[in-house]
Amino acid sequence: MGKKLQINLFKILVLFLVLSSTQTILSYGQVPLVDLRSFEISFTSEESNLDKDGVKLSMQEAKQMSGLEIDDGQPFRFTSSPDNQKGFYYVDTRGGASLGRYYHSGKSNVVSQLPVRNGTPHNIAGVSIAFDFVYKPAQTKSEINYQLSYKVNDGRWISPSGGFFTSDIFQAKEESWNSFSMQIMLDQLYLLPNDHLYIRWTATDTSEGNSFIPLALQKIEIFAKQAEPKEIHSGSLIISEIMPAFETESGKLEYVELYNSTENPINLKGLVLQSGENRIVVQRNVIAEPYKPIVLTGSSENNSTTYNFTDYHYSEPLVETNSGSLSLIIDGNDVARALFGSSKSGTAVQMDNLANAFDGYSGLSHFEPATEEWSRVFSGTPGHIEPESHFYSKTITKSGWYLLEPPGQLSDALNRELSPELASLKDKSAANDTDKAIPPYIYFHPSEADPVRVYASGQSDGESQSDQRKSERHAIFQEVPLVSLSITHQSMIRDIITQEGNQGYPALLTWSNSSQQFELVWQEEDTLSPWNSYMASGEAEVMLPGHITDSNRKNVWSGLTRSVVLSLVSDADKDSEAIEYDRSLIGFWESPSQDHSTDFSLPKLWTPLEESRPEERDPMLYFKSADTAYPANSYLNFSFTPKELLQVPVGLKLPAAINSARFVWDSIETLPEQWELELVDAELGEKINMREERSYSFFERSEVLREGMNDPDHSFKPVEKVEYNRFYIRISSTGDLGKFEDEGETPESIKLKQNYPNPFNPTTTIGFYVPKATDVQIGVYNVVGQQVGQLVDERLGPGDHTITWNAMDMPSGVYIVQMEAMNTVQTRKITLIK
Repeated sequence: MGKKLQINLFKILVLFLVLSSTQTILSYGQVPLVDLRSFEISFTSEESNLDKDGVKLSMQEAKQMSGLEIDDGQPFRFTSSPDNQKGFYYVDTRGGASLGRYYHSGKSNVVSQLPVRNGTPHNIAGVSIAFDFVYKPAQTKSEINYQLSYKVNDGRWISPSGGFFTSDIFQAKEESWNSFSMQIMLDQLYLLPNDHLYIRWTATDTSEGNSFIPLALQKIEIFAKQAEPKEIHSGSLIISEIMPAFETESGKLEYVELYNSTENPINLKGLVLQSGENRIVVQRNVIAEPYKPIVLTGSSENNSTTYNFTDYHYSEPLVETNSGSLSLIIDGNDVARALFGSSKSGTAVQMDNLANAFDGYSGLSHFEPATEEWSRVFSGTPGHIEPESHFYSKTITKSGWYLLEPPGQLSDALNRELSPELASLKDKSAANDTDKAIPPYIYFHPSEADPVRVYASGQSDGESQSDQRKSERHAIFQEVPLVSLSITHQSMIRDIITQEGNQGYPALLTWSNSSQQFELVWQEEDTLSPWNSYMASGEAEVMLPGHITDSNRKNVWSGLTRSVVLSLVSDADKDSEAIEYDRSLIGFWESPSQDHSTDFSLPKLWTPLEESRPEERDPMLYFKSADTAYPANSYLNFSFTPKELLQVPVGLKLPAAINSARFVWDSIETLPEQWELELVDAELGEKINMREERSYSFFERSEVLREGMNDPDHSFKPVEKVEYNRFYIRISSTGDLGKFEDEGETPESIKLKQNYPNPFNPTTTIGFYVPKATDVQIGVYNVVGQQVGQLVDERLGPGDHTITWNAMDMPSGVYIVQMEAMNTVQTRKITLIK
């Protein structure tokens, strides 16, 4: 008896939920979206019915939800008589009931309109919508365009690209009702719980007269994309300027300027701006760049003026009063809040110093009226912040050593806990006897469990305002994570060991105060001084010599016994007069106990320059590798006896004043006699036996190598490799370099790789390989053989290359990429889906 009672109660509960859900439709006047996976909206001539998979709307309720003018009764069945074509109609087809409208006889040309409410507890960052229509073929040639539009809450109607079709598709032979479907992704929207999404189709008659083609909506299927949470802490965004709404000749205008105080771009999509009872939500991808302002502007519908400072426009009123509060909310969390007050209409209030809002909060005392006039319309500086007021923050999470070169001055007040642990790379001069450190700074972060933030503000010491404005585009914290090498006294490189008693690193980069650059050391007798030896890849822990015991002394490294040192020197007549510009090292070493996956490569560093040195850098030399953590390396490590043929591309950076130089190599005698080595000049087809010759002179006129030699920011960062392959070092441990010719010189070895991503929208990357310098043509063709793009038509050096195709102006579909090189043609199919 009890079990039967439980079953009956369960049935009553289910019925109650269904009736409550149906009542929800009526009470809200919206279709409640209750499932993110798939939700279907269809129509019925009976009562509305809602479940977790979708809703069947009654004809009468669908009419009322549309917000359009309606007749006073149920929709009539479709009639072809022009005298009775008014209001809504419905038809019964094999796919179910369909609802249409005689749009040609109404006050508007809306075919259908339906509101959807986010009835889920989630934020929605986009929806994919599939529409099923039925239509009767046109009896006459009618030229009608149908456009999809949507809006969120009280926003403006937006017509997405791709949401469009014409009456040409309606030319069918049968006079009965036909069906067709289309699908579109609306990714430029953001719905909070209970937000409303309005969807409508409108018809435009482009021919003479008032043509009408019967078109009815049968079904809508919605797939909602849940928004990913954003980890943005308080102070990441700062409210830097507020212009309350005021009247202009073109209507009302207001704006809010935000400042990104972090080193990473922030996507503002989904950001909520709340002022009193008013709220707007940023509906599309708007990127706030690091350490730059971004402006969100609101204007009334009748304000048609275009303001060139606007990054995002909204039409709902937000800041309607001259005083109050403004909050920035992301995922329900406050990230910024400001109290403001303006005494004069048309005058913005600005933060006096952005550092005052380091935690995201600012009060009335932090704002002051703008004094600069903008085009005689108002007083304010939207999109511009004075260098003295700039503010920078950086979050450090991973443990290890860091080099920090802030674009402004480190704030003593905000870095109170961090200041004792910051050390300067540069020596302090006697004339500047102060406790203040000079950038760049070194910082050691001990634990990933305790992230820290570093703050800087204004402009750097000794930097003029003009210099600051010139480098604003690059004003970021440059960092290089460093493995901990805690040295408290002078020691040798051989003294750095692992806990297992093995040598920790085969090569190190040490900072030289005299030359203001990192220098590569690898000999066991090279000395290390406190605070100057930092760079070492790999995650092996190290210990000081004082911790060496008999149990861990075994297998201590005895030196890097196999290596090739390549130097770049000036092309002088005598070696004694040559100037060594740079050097890089290839080593062959394996630690007996370390993981073979450990990366021992060292980056080629783009180091700061002293003010006394010229802006133009010395020539640079590096090794390229796709298998290391860095694209350009000072040191590459291979196994003690590599089993495969090695080909190491040699990269260069030359200033414009240098057009000739020379490679010099040594340490060849450390390699076994059977090893073969050669330097290859692919441009000239030269191959130099590195055992018989010890240098190679060359002329270089390529402008590619001279890009980026000037660095006004004096930044500390890894070198970016140049996509230019002229020189290679080839090494064979078995004495069979001839295999390079067998494997690399055949036409079949050219390769056109599959693009990624695929499908794509609207850009994709296409990779290809050529074994030697050759002419390359790459074009894009549609399926009927018409060329729609020319990507490459030039002579390229050997190696891997990539090219990007932007198909913004191309329609969706399948395209053919064709590559011609070395009398060979290769093709790939790629798919564009918008």
